[in-house]
Order: sequence, then structure tokens, then C-alpha cells
Amino acid sequence: MVSKNLLAGSVLGWVSQIIFAKISLSKSGYQQRRQIVHRFYQAHMAKWLLTIVGFALIFLLLKPLNAIAVFAGYLILQMSYLIITYRNPWWKKAIYIYLVIIE
Repeated sequence: MVSKNLLAGSVLGWVSQIIFAKISLSKSGYQQRRQIVHRFYQAHMAKWLLTIVGFALIFLLLKPLNAIAVFAGYLILQMSYLIITYRNPWWKKAIYIYLVIIE
């Protein structure tokens, strides 16, 4: 039953990210810069509202509930976005230095 709770938290995080991307990236261009900033604010508010309502629905409807697993699924998905977005390919530099030293 833990897997169902992990999945519920992960799907909630995934859906909220998709909604954020759809709202915030719907406009582009230099002429619309004020609207773009406004859309980012709207996207953040929609994401947080969806997350809060989603957690409330999960806690009300999911039986048996393991709250730690739901939060863990949500946090694992959020951390994966963070790692993918801000990763530093330090290992590529290390391999390059290693190969230069050997040759």
C-alpha cells in the first residue's frame, strides 16, 4: 500500500508542475514581458492552490493512508526536478583532468 501512496504524491507533484508550465510558458516575446511576469505569478498561485487541494483530496479519499509515503513521493519528485535543473557536471571535468594527467 505504500506504493499507492508514493504514486499519489508523485502524481500530484507532476500535475502541479505541468499546470505551472502550461500557464507560465503560454506567452513569449519581448513585447509581452509584463504579461510574462504576471503569468509566472499566476502559475505559482495555481500550482500552490492545486497542491493544497490535491493533498486535501488525497488525505480524504485515499484509504489506507500513509501520509509519510505521500509526502515522500511528492518530495522525491520535487528533488528530481531540482537535481535535473541545477546539476553540475563535475564528473565530466574530473574525467577530463584524469585523462590529461594519464596522457
